[in-house]
Parts: sequence; C-alpha cells; structure tokens
Amino acid sequence: MGTERVLNMDEMLKRFEFLGAKAPEAVRNAMMVSAEAMLAGVVRKLRGQYLNVRTGHGWQSMQEFTRVAGDSIKAGIDTDVGYMKAHEEGFPVLGELDDGIVQVRAHTAHRLGRILAVDVKSRTVSKRARPTKREIARGSWTVRAHDMQMNIRARRFMRDTINEQFDATANRVERALVIAARTGSIPTRAQLAGGGGA
Repeated sequence: MGTERVLNMDEMLKRFEFLGAKAPEAVRNAMMVSAEAMLAGVVRKLRGQYLNVRTGHGWQSMQEFTRVAGDSIKAGIDTDVGYMKAHEEGFPVLGELDDGIVQVRAHTAHRLGRILAVDVKSRTVSKRARPTKREIARGSWTVRAHDMQMNIRARRFMRDTINEQFDATANRVERALVIAARTGSIPTRAQLAGGGGA
C-alpha cells in the first residue's frame, strides 16, 4: 500500500500570488521583531554597566524603529540623547571638532555621595571648579563657563548589537515568507518572535 501527497497546483498558485502581494508586509513584521530583539540586546549591554550607568536615562531613551522606504525596509535602534551618540561613535568624530574642545556652560555642580578627590585646604575639585568649604559642605557650587578637552572612545554598542542580529534577522525574514507561502496569511509578530535567534 503506497502513500502519496497530491499537490493542488491552483491552490499553490493562489498562495504564491498572495505571497507576491503581501511579501512586504510579512517582511516588515519580521523586521519589527528583529528591531525589538536589537533593542533588547542594547538595553542588556547598557544595564550590565557597559557604560558605567548612573541614572539609566541613556538606555531608557533607546527606541526601535522599522521604516519602509521604496523597495527597502530598515530596522534598527536610535536615541535622541546626545551623549549616547558620543559613546556610540566616539568623540571627537573624525572630521568634526578635530580638537575635541567643547564649550561647557556655567552651571551648578552637585556632590554625588562623598567627594573623595577634594583638597579642602586649597578648596579645589579641579582647575576650573573651586568651591568654598561651605559649598562643599552644602553639596553644590557654581562652575564658570569654560572650554574642556573631551576624548571618548567609540563603544559601538548599537552597531555591534545590530551586526550580532544580522543572521537572526535573515532567518526571521525567510521564516516569514515560508509561513506566508505555506498558510496563505501574513505571519504575526508572535509567530516570528520564537526560534529566530533573538
């Protein structure tokens, strides 16, 4: 007794027609899941004290995005916090501010815990900030506007995470197209989240 599987060509052609029309949406869903995985990877690195996190504002500002532009679909992570860009790309960036000198506005400095590096006798914290003994005791002092040399090495936590997710993203897109061709429906993000190397 033999077994056989009959392939209905009309049904298969309808599925491929469906796939041709809905492939961009299936791929977009896969890219959205990949962007979420990228964001989770960056947050994991930053919460693991990758940058000596103090407030968490930097990693909390991270957002994933998926953009459709013509024939391409882009997925990635972004932030609107300026110092996160400096940590990602390094500072100074080649071609921009080659000397690395930045303007620091006048501001009030606040003590974070104990100040261990203060010479109370000379009342100096640094060459530019000279608080009085009373200001040190109070925990804040005024810093005049000044120029400051900055050099921050590039940490590449966003770019490295995106590169680490490249294969998983390609697998997710492939799986999305297979599910769409097999079932004749757009795969959900939940279907694509599991088993994709997130």
